[in-house]
Amino acid sequence: MFSEKFNSLPDIEKHQLIYDAEKLDELSDGFTRFALYKLGDLFIEVKSSPDRVYRKSIQAFELKDIPLIYSSCIICRLGAM
Repeated sequence: MFSEKFNSLPDIEKHQLIYDAEKLDELSDGFTRFALYKLGDLFIEVKSSPDRVYRKSIQAFELKDIPLIYSSCIICRLGAM
């Protein structure tokens, strides 16, 4: 699945796919909680409030487009494979 296709899915379908994905990392800056999941060749970022009361966004990326805040996590994971 390509990131464009995932990003165009309805939220309910995104949630179902994330449920089956592997959680790689979770970060927080006090204002936002960032969680990174891996589903096949896609990396999915979920941004939510720190207390997880509301979701801010769900976005999918391919490896070449992944946000830099996850780079150390990805390097460690790929090195372990």
